[in-house]
Amino acid sequence: MSFALRWVMLSFALAGSAFAASFTTLITTPLVIEGLTNDNDGNLYAPGRSTTAGEACPVWRTPADNATLAIVGLIPAPSATGTCSPSGLAFGPDGALYVATMAHGLQRLRARGEGFASEQVALPGGAADEQINQLARGGDSRLWAASLGGLLVFDGRQWRRFGVAQGLLESELETVAAADGRGDMWVSYWNRKGISRVHMDASG
Repeated sequence: MSFALRWVMLSFALAGSAFAASFTTLITTPLVIEGLTNDNDGNLYAPGRSTTAGEACPVWRTPADNATLAIVGLIPAPSATGTCSPSGLAFGPDGALYVATMAHGLQRLRARGEGFASEQVALPGGAADEQINQLARGGDSRLWAASLGGLLVFDGRQWRRFGVAQGLLESELETVAAADGRGDMWVSYWNRKGISRVHMDASG
């Protein structure tokens, strides 16, 4: 049987299949959302991307069963002429909420009353304007960050940075994701074509 004929048969089979799915809009927001995460109580957190120079970006919280939107934190713009540009968020092993940005490094939001107080994280070997592309929690609860300056990991006490010397194809990373429930991670690259698996040894 030719490839073309198999493709036609598959297309007809898929066309006749019933895909059951329903979609419900929980809430609409005044800004584009750049990431989602949730806490142990089921609340959703999302940063909004402002396009106004010098304006801070809000971080919203909304209960998954209640369409209400509350600002619980603000991510400052990098300068009076720059725009804040969140690229994702995740809770760290220390309970703080971390927000990655494209031009203002990594921001940490610590719970304060009903909201969060924001501060920039001083990452080892990084600059204040470092581009952080993605955050992800590992199966061992470590927090990982893919940046244009390497792979960063936080164990609740300290941050560490990995690069080409530790086995990456390049230091410019695009994405990071959990590989298993033990703490291994996958990373992809900004320029190089490929995926690498990261395994922390017993001393890590």
